Amino acid sequence: MRRGLLLGFASLLGSLTLAAQDNKSDKAGEAVPSAFRGFVVADDRYPPKVTPIKAPEDRDPRDRTDKLHCLACEFGLSPVAIVFSRATPAEDGPAAKLAKQLDAILQTREARGNSFNAAAVFLTLEAEYPTDIRRNDKGEFVREEAAKQVKDLATQLKTPRVVFALAAKASPALTEWGVADADETVVVLYNRLRVVKRWNFAAGAPSDDEVKAIAAAVKAESVK
Repeated sequence: MRRGLLLGFASLLGSLTLAAQDNKSDKAGEAVPSAFRGFVVADDRYPPKVTPIKAPEDRDPRDRTDKLHCLACEFGLSPVAIVFSRATPAEDGPAAKLAKQLDAILQTREARGNSFNAAAVFLTLEAEYPTDIRRNDKGEFVREEAAKQVKDLATQLKTPRVVFALAAKASPALTEWGVADADETVVVLYNRLRVVKRWNFAAGAPSDDEVKAIAAAVKAESVK
């Protein structure tokens, strides 16, 4: 299924690229540059079949928790906001503030069946999750510690409509998505696989006012 999603995404992306080449005056924005895969730490969009969860089969089959997953492939042509963060997961951090705003927007749109999607991706790994084999002083995998930090944050925030994931600090996909090494927080808003706007912030940003401005832009796009 994952291979099929990737192929479908590539086909859509190829069509958009050709269209952009044929129409140089296209003002819809640049095409989303590539697929993007991360390790999903918390996906609470779909209630489990059995509560409390005691076995993997108790989860909704659409739940991608603890799986490598291409979020861009899943979201497809829907309006999407993805927050990339290099900061340590914290309840008062920029990614957390943005996740709260995005979840609130998703909640208001649910009744109309809007297909808007949102994700927060923490860029704290040295490589893709299964291949980051660093260990701490106790001999524990650093990747598992990082996943716990993000999962704890997701639990604290209570923003179930936002997917939380982990990814490597650097990768060709990040470069293509416009996330530079010096960026601490990057927000990419896109719709129909075309970038609507991208916000890049160095350490210490965005401010509360900037978070509100991003939320306003996302909300405007989510109702189109």
